[in-house]
Amino acid sequence: MLEKCGPTGAGNTALGLTNNCIRGAIMAYSKIIPIPPRVKDIRGQKFGRLTPIGFVGFAVENNSGRQKRLAMFMCQCECGKTHVVKTTLLAKGGVRSCGCLQNEQRVKNGKDAAKHGMHKTSEYTIWSLMKYRCGNPNSDVWIHYGGRGITVCERWRDSFEAFYADMGPRPSPKHSIDRIDVNGNYEPGNVRWATYSEQANNRRTNHLVKYDGEMVTIAEASRRSGLNPGAITHRVRVGDPDLFRPSLRGKA
Repeated sequence: MLEKCGPTGAGNTALGLTNNCIRGAIMAYSKIIPIPPRVKDIRGQKFGRLTPIGFVGFAVENNSGRQKRLAMFMCQCECGKTHVVKTTLLAKGGVRSCGCLQNEQRVKNGKDAAKHGMHKTSEYTIWSLMKYRCGNPNSDVWIHYGGRGITVCERWRDSFEAFYADMGPRPSPKHSIDRIDVNGNYEPGNVRWATYSEQANNRRTNHLVKYDGEMVTIAEASRRSGLNPGAITHRVRVGDPDLFRPSLRGKA
């Protein structure tokens, strides 16, 4: 559900939006206004099929309690439609059309699926969801992927067969794709098949602790020590110098 969004300043000179509102703002605001002095004028430049034609305001993203204003431009698509996009997404290639390219790709994927016969496999589903969360602002998890600049490389974005050739078959139902560099893109060399526990060791929110002289994640320290990860986390937060002492309750 979209929140109701509205300008925070006089007129439409700024859009004060929470992360949940950005998609609503893209649909709700279409009035071109003067470009503020500190905003780079990108009108006339080409980004995929999109050409910015005017500034429409700002989107405000909340990141760890800090707000960041992102310029938004009205863009003319080659198909004739207009589309409002954040400049950060244009620069990183996160949005390349008004949606027509995705529609064409969807048709193409349907034809390709008939050729390779894998459209009902888990690998194909994983590939489709990877592209959806990075390329479609309507995704529920967009803010964690495409919304923060994570993209799918052109080779994989345009071809399931290329993705499958690089990644190979899914090792087991417990495996899913995992980016080795959590701030990097979906591309060869930065994506692997990994289990849930392996991915837990690779989260942005992980805290490293020293166990037997080695810096490891709390999840890995829990596995090695037999202690509950919640107990280790609590001890880290309160500054307990003995993180791995046995719990009085047995397995902490």
